[in-house]
Amino acid sequence: MEATANRDEVMLWQLVEDALKKQYPHGHKDFIALCLAEIKLHSAKNNDYAGGGRPMGNFERVGKIVGMYPRVNWSTPQNIAILYALKQLDAYLWLEHGDREGLVEGKEARLGDISVYMKLARLLLQDERRRLAEED
Repeated sequence: MEATANRDEVMLWQLVEDALKKQYPHGHKDFIALCLAEIKLHSAKNNDYAGGGRPMGNFERVGKIVGMYPRVNWSTPQNIAILYALKQLDAYLWLEHGDREGLVEGKEARLGDISVYMKLARLLLQDERRRLAEED
């Protein structure tokens, strides 16, 4: 059954790609295929980050968290790492909220990403403190 579904999807994508190439014949020969691959990736990732909710819900939720700290300088490297961790935390919690696994990355992968980003934030903070100490 799955093999048939995959074959049907490939055939459908080829029909769509061919129709788009006929309608829009100018440009790089692989441009439309790249766009279609991005549509598929966007759909799978949106399922993970916002499935069952608002399509831009992940940006809204993380934006609300960041907005609670208006005096934080979000442009420092360590705070960018924290921001990336927040994105992964939001994705994990949204999957947990819906009691489901992700199509692109599951819960365990999200927790691993959070762990890595937090370590990177610590290292970046240590680097910044060393740099400031050397300037004194």
